[in-house]
Amino acid sequence: MFCSFCCILQVNLSRFDLHEGHLFVEDTSGECGMLFRARAYPKFDNDTFPVNLGFCQEGSDVEFDQHSMDLRNFLWFQGNLAVLDLSEGSPLQDLLLQADNETRLLRTTFEEDWGTAVATINYFEQLEGLPKEEKIFVC
Repeated sequence: MFCSFCCILQVNLSRFDLHEGHLFVEDTSGECGMLFRARAYPKFDNDTFPVNLGFCQEGSDVEFDQHSMDLRNFLWFQGNLAVLDLSEGSPLQDLLLQADNETRLLRTTFEEDWGTAVATINYFEQLEGLPKEEKIFVC
């Protein structure tokens, strides 16, 4: 699933870009879905992205650009993949983004907006020498 999304959405499997999905159960239907966030840790840059995200950001090669951040959240539900457009003027912005400045800047949405959070599924591409199924960890 992670590898397929990278081809479709033009993101990279890495700890700085796409590396986890958030599993949820939609409260009304009881169906499972996943919320993914690409561009997880953009590179710190005094001009383009002067936000310190801590240790996880160190060494990032993900360049910050607002358009990519606007489209960084995608939802897999009922066999469909939807890219969530959170750009300025999008009706989703007020529905899904919290007032906090950093989460708004990063266009961070949360799985609880879609249902009950169940688990986080991490995919660690950088684990060399392991088959893909052994690079998945469920938390």
